[in-house]
Amino acid sequence: MMRAVQIFLVAALGCMPAITPSHAQSLAADLATHVIDITSGFSGTEILLFGSAEEDGHVLVAISGPKEEIVVRKKRRIGGIWINRESIVFRGVPSFYAVNTSVPLVEMASRETLKELGILPANLPYSVEGEFSQAEQHDFFAGLIRNKEVALLYRVTEGTISYVRKGLFRTTFRFPANAPTGTYTANIHFFRNGELLETQSSPLFINKSGIERIVFELAHQQPAIYGIVAILLAVAGGWIAAAVFRRT
Repeated sequence: MMRAVQIFLVAALGCMPAITPSHAQSLAADLATHVIDITSGFSGTEILLFGSAEEDGHVLVAISGPKEEIVVRKKRRIGGIWINRESIVFRGVPSFYAVNTSVPLVEMASRETLKELGILPANLPYSVEGEFSQAEQHDFFAGLIRNKEVALLYRVTEGTISYVRKGLFRTTFRFPANAPTGTYTANIHFFRNGELLETQSSPLFINKSGIERIVFELAHQQPAIYGIVAILLAVAGGWIAAAVFRRT
């Protein structure tokens, strides 16, 4: 009986037409997890990204966080005191941006290509509030990038995507404790001979959990109630402290 079933399957498969993909994908990748929960003890975490790609190409992965509006100020020394003077408001800037590559960037693609694709911190698209020259925007945006790098929210590390075996690669991304909550996007790019051939995207969600989530949602969704609760807690704390000190 088993042999008859096997013969039937072989005959059926032999009658089926050969399936040839119309477009052979050269890249397949994904994150090991798509959710990061932030609790009171959260001190940062690492996320693994893995996939497969043709060996005669290079992989670049860029993870960007939720967009934000940020003010960049320039300090000037007046009378021996440093004070804030000019400022620019940047809109649509990723709150987090990290790039890992399989080879040095000079081997990946030209600067012009990366700029056209909006890859790397200096090439990120943005809008500004007010009228400023290109030189001024470039100067202030460079300061924004430096501030983000100091906070470990912007990072570019070359050659950190490693091939574990033929065609299979892996890399890790570090998310610091101050990583903003929201929806992130991992864009996996495949280059060959300096040209972008394929891009895949994968989502990542960073959420608060536990008591932090309750406080966060209350503060943003019910600010009036949050304020009243905060005042009551402060009053109660002061009353308890006063009572303890009176007894001692």
